[in-house]
Parts: sequence; C-alpha cells; structure tokens
Amino acid sequence: MGFLRETKELAAKAGIDKDTGLHRTGMEDYLAVIFPEIQASEWIHDKIIDGL
Repeated sequence: MGFLRETKELAAKAGIDKDTGLHRTGMEDYLAVIFPEIQASEWIHDKIIDGL
C-alpha cells in the first residue's frame, strides 16, 4: 500500500511519506499492474482532449 502520484518522476521526487513511511507510486506503474494488456503509450494524462 502507498500513495499514488501523477508520474514516476513525481513519485520519486516526493519520496517516502514521512508520517506513514509508505512509498509513492507513479500512476503509469500502478496502471501497468492493473491493466497489463494496455501499453503505457496508450494512457493519456495531464493533457486536455477536445470533446471530452
């Protein structure tokens, strides 16, 4: 268990939570475990998509 961050880079930069000792995980790592059949390049985040 841990905290989710927007990206691997932000998770690494944030480090371990000082209060709980839990690690932070980037969303792309988390999604790769839940949806292994979907390639990382198919996920869209931090972008505005017209029409949605």
